[in-house]
Amino acid sequence: MSRAMHSMVAVALGLAGLLTAHRTEAQTLPTGFSLEAVVPQPLTESPIGFTFLPDGRVLMLEQTSALIRVSTPGSGVAVDVHTVPDVETTGFEQGLQGIAVDPQWPARPYLYLYYNHAGSVNYVTMYTVTGDLTNPASTSLTLTSPFHLLTDIPDVRAWHNGGTLRFGPDGMLYLSLGDDGTAC
Repeated sequence: MSRAMHSMVAVALGLAGLLTAHRTEAQTLPTGFSLEAVVPQPLTESPIGFTFLPDGRVLMLEQTSALIRVSTPGSGVAVDVHTVPDVETTGFEQGLQGIAVDPQWPARPYLYLYYNHAGSVNYVTMYTVTGDLTNPASTSLTLTSPFHLLTDIPDVRAWHNGGTLRFGPDGMLYLSLGDDGTAC
């Protein structure tokens, strides 16, 4: 496993540890893995996803507050970067759902979001990111110029609204969806 993958797993486990901090049982990790708290409690509203910038900063989504937050490696703090407008959060599983960083960052400083939009539709939106695009110690990022890639994914029910975004090895952006409470 590469150093980058070890770091990613450690951060993922750290976030999972934060979300389950109320548990009292001991955690046993495989050899070579470590549990590291990346962002201290409390996250404000329903943390649901995260991704990494190439320099190691972590971008986190909060489902119901529609917040995107950034944390620098080792800082233990997160800073609000952007609140996505018009996110539908009245349903049990609605809100921000997924995030992906353009694989050609910082030459292509784009951030992609998947979310439940007001009006019973789901959006995939690309934001241009400005600020410190390559400084791993900076939390200075601003999301501007939203460009809606998809605006017509039906959102019939307020449950089974999961999903996420990922770039494949072919450079294509992939979207996974929940079943929207409708049998497949």
